[in-house]
Amino acid sequence: MVEKWEPLLSNLGHVCRKLKKYEEALDFHRQALVLSPQNPSTFSAMGFIFSLNGQAAEAVDYFHKALGLRRDDTFSTTMLGYAIEQLMSDISPCEGKVLPLTCDLCSLTLISRCS
Repeated sequence: MVEKWEPLLSNLGHVCRKLKKYEEALDFHRQALVLSPQNPSTFSAMGFIFSLNGQAAEAVDYFHKALGLRRDDTFSTTMLGYAIEQLMSDISPCEGKVLPLTCDLCSLTLISRCS
């Protein structure tokens, strides 16, 4: 039975996203995750919705989850890069401090140096 409901819920999430009903889309994708908790496409879809909604930090989390399940996901890799760029542009200026940004899932560390 799960084989039929999970794709239906995911597709409803995609439809809602295209209609810019982001919260409703996320609800459908969350329901799909209950039925298939290890589906990287669902995590990627949720990351995309967060990205469209201007929630870059959440988008990064979900793209990381998708890539943790399927490392060769080109869409998630590309969108993760865009989301990280958005986060970096949102960082407020600092006074000579070093800001390490680390990713627990992929051992990536970004260093932002302020002058």
